[in-house]
Amino acid sequence: MRPIRITNIQRFCIHDGPGIRTTVFLKGCGLHCPWCCNPENIHYEFQAFRNSHGEQGTYGKDISSSELVNEIKKDSIYFKTSNGGATFSGGEPLLHIAELQPVLDELGACGIHRAVETSLFVTGQLLSQALNLIDLFIVDVKILDENLCYNVIGGQLNTYLSNVNVLDRAGIPYWLRFPAIPGLTYDKENIEAVRNFIERHHPEKVQILPAHNLGASKYESLGNIPPRLTTPDLSVLKDVWRGSTFPYEVLSL
Repeated sequence: MRPIRITNIQRFCIHDGPGIRTTVFLKGCGLHCPWCCNPENIHYEFQAFRNSHGEQGTYGKDISSSELVNEIKKDSIYFKTSNGGATFSGGEPLLHIAELQPVLDELGACGIHRAVETSLFVTGQLLSQALNLIDLFIVDVKILDENLCYNVIGGQLNTYLSNVNVLDRAGIPYWLRFPAIPGLTYDKENIEAVRNFIERHHPEKVQILPAHNLGASKYESLGNIPPRLTTPDLSVLKDVWRGSTFPYEVLSL
């Protein structure tokens, strides 16, 4: 079994699930979303970087399951006092589910809540492996037009829809997270499709994530031109969803 390839362990996170979280960022993703704020996690391979201060390094580090468990357990006191836990992000963490299984088993045995932030553009087999290992799925809902989904982000929409139905049937808690990206996801047609989609399903919560440019320095460190995203007005963004029957919150980063 290959080691677990990560880029970062971020502590004291408050937007990646309930309570205070320790978020592990895994390397590798099957999509290429133009607004991705973690470009260092798109490719599985190690990548050299050079930041604006001239410092050089490598994105990517292989870690054993026991090392990762020990790193997460360092924050156990915060999990207990806040009903928090560990969140696995990326990249696409479900691509690593085989390597993560020992970690998730150990965390579960210790009573540590386990969440994943996932696009759900993975095989049904990978999702099936994860169902009994994860306490909460935080699932992106991006573009619900089949052709645009494939052309813009490289995803097969039928795979996504099938996997959401699996979560519904399994009765596993999940949240939906909508990235509001003007010109890509944040237009009248897609918003209406997303609203109707949410009404048909059963997420515990819906999070609206406005476009931002927090990942620009990472693109530059890789020698790439960062996307220049326009952040929607938060008050207007809230009005767009007013009157929905589902609970939602607009994240302010």
